[in-house]
Amino acid sequence: MIHQGGSKEGAILGVLLGLFMVFAFVLHNYVNLRIGLKLALGQSAAYFILWTIVGIVIGFIDKPLAL
Repeated sequence: MIHQGGSKEGAILGVLLGLFMVFAFVLHNYVNLRIGLKLALGQSAAYFILWTIVGIVIGFIDKPLAL
């Protein structure tokens, strides 16, 4: 697979990062800190959207090496 960069690959990276953050941090907070379901769902949505946007920005900034 050839790395091309751009918003599509950045969005894929962002979705993967977002899922990791949801499962690693929000689920941990929900279980151990007992933050409640409403706050946990809000955090999940916020982290997922935030990291998807971050991934898209990384995709725009990242450029493949010219050979």
